[in-house]
Amino acid sequence: MHSYDFFSILRIIMRRFYHEDMITPEMLDILRCPMHPQRESKLELDDTRLVCSSCRLQFRIREGFPSLLIEEATLPEGCKSLKHLPCQQR
Repeated sequence: MHSYDFFSILRIIMRRFYHEDMITPEMLDILRCPMHPQRESKLELDDTRLVCSSCRLQFRIREGFPSLLIEEATLPEGCKSLKHLPCQQR
């Protein structure tokens, strides 16, 4: 028998009801990272966020809808600012 804490259960519920139904494979095929200069980098679903496949910038999903606002994005670990993202170094 598994032992889950409150937050683990909440994450499972949120993923199931808010993310799986709203972020479809078709949507993932269309979405691109807004920081990529040519808008070629796809976004990948990672738990409760969308993550850029090349620079690893993370975008929150709120109530099932992706928020692609750069101002609200989370920088990848070790990156100090948006200008230090790999896609901005070209």
